[in-house]
Amino acid sequence: MSDPFQSILGVKASSVLAGLAGGLVRSLILPGLTVRQAIVSCIIGALTAGYLTPAAVEYWPFEASQGIEGAFGYAIGLSAMLICEGVIRAARRWRDDPKFPGK
Repeated sequence: MSDPFQSILGVKASSVLAGLAGGLVRSLILPGLTVRQAIVSCIIGALTAGYLTPAAVEYWPFEASQGIEGAFGYAIGLSAMLICEGVIRAARRWRDDPKFPGK
């Protein structure tokens, strides 16, 4: 039986849900986000996990399982959101005070 979600977007629904869970955890652990920012954060985590989890599991040196895929999806989604947030903060700092470090 084919997963319609996978055939439309090319990703497994379980990976997207794991990334979405990472996004929800991020928005609960680190407060200070608006509702819009929390929603965007969850979407970034879900999409990143959906597309990167298969590649990460491919290089996992042990036998892959559904649990491993979920764990990778969760970690990838959570990490992607934190990285994106760091890049956005750096861009805002640069916008407000455009100078190179150490000068």
